[in-house]
Amino acid sequence: MTGKHAILSPSGAHRWMACPGSVVMEQGRPNRDSKYSAEGTAAHEVAALCLRNISSADFLVGEMAENGVEITDGMATEVQKYVDFVRELVISYGPEAVLLVEQGLPLEPLTGEEGAEGTGDAVIVSPEELVALDLKFGMGHQVAAENNPQLMMYALAAWHVWSLLQDFKTVRLIVHQPRLNHVSEWSCTVDQLLVFQKQVEAAATECWAQFDDNPILDLVPGEEQCRWCKASGDCRAQDNMVLKAVNAGEFEDLTAPPEVTTTELGIRLDKVHFIQDWCKKVQALGETELRAGNPVLGAEGPYKLVRGRKGSRAWTDAVEVENTLKAMRVKHDLMYDYKIVSPTRAQELAKSGELGPRNWKKLQEYIHQTEGGLNVAKASDKREAVTPEKEVFEDLTIDAVE
Repeated sequence: MTGKHAILSPSGAHRWMACPGSVVMEQGRPNRDSKYSAEGTAAHEVAALCLRNISSADFLVGEMAENGVEITDGMATEVQKYVDFVRELVISYGPEAVLLVEQGLPLEPLTGEEGAEGTGDAVIVSPEELVALDLKFGMGHQVAAENNPQLMMYALAAWHVWSLLQDFKTVRLIVHQPRLNHVSEWSCTVDQLLVFQKQVEAAATECWAQFDDNPILDLVPGEEQCRWCKASGDCRAQDNMVLKAVNAGEFEDLTAPPEVTTTELGIRLDKVHFIQDWCKKVQALGETELRAGNPVLGAEGPYKLVRGRKGSRAWTDAVEVENTLKAMRVKHDLMYDYKIVSPTRAQELAKSGELGPRNWKKLQEYIHQTEGGLNVAKASDKREAVTPEKEVFEDLTIDAVE
């Protein structure tokens, strides 16, 4: 299995460690690839090239990554943040530090999967501290390094390789999300890491047991483990959890008031993201079946594929259109649209040196940014809680006094 993607991979540890049956459910199912995952793969390729060749990401702008994604200015700018961070970190550990970039790490000592390897984004080996870094290029949500099973597995795999040569005292885990300007760090002792290894070994044993002709899979649905599972939307255990969350139309106490209590509301809110994600996966599964020509029958009859709204119109050849309009003697002001640069673009010009520091500072006086809207979040969310002012409404039941 050398060189092949591990079944019990570090990137899927949050799933298979919580839901052993998901390992069987995922077998034979295609990856849920998207333009965002393809972009992330390309960004990782750029980062690895830069860290290995001591070059700048700017030199790769306009090139195509191995998966066919074009490397843009924006991608290069964000990846460079991560590259600079890693380089400065290596320097801080002194000349004895060794940087490993996209290097295969053995997983067999952890999961028992013969020949399985995982590929860490970056690992720094110093005399007393082992560092595992993970680049997250997405913008969905902030990822925490504390007790992060993916990073801890990479760190464990690296420890098994280097512990004979280095006397590590601590292990440092870092998640870097350049597009969110977010860096999360967490340190633990080697003993803590080895306690986690026992958890991995126990979970792996449970996963391999699912393949022993066991018709009843140990499925444990949940928001985190279902989010990226290939079987999400096609799992009866997940369906049952959704139906239980919405109560499936069954009310034990018919004399209870129709309004839900705040406690009941909290129970519902706990499952909102899980149900929303389930709905998306069910819709995607329906589209897959219909595209394959398989009938899907609903309460009102068979489902069908229809066209959505057309996309925006665009010129197929802007240069030819420009020449044609000129030949038509269309006035210059009618041919072109002019628009002032955005604050974001102006900041990019300042970073590149096109605008001087004093000019940029002067422009900042004209920037207005609205506050973000209020969102309902779980207690574990790292953002500060907001106490909104109570709105005062006019009492329309009282006649106005003149």
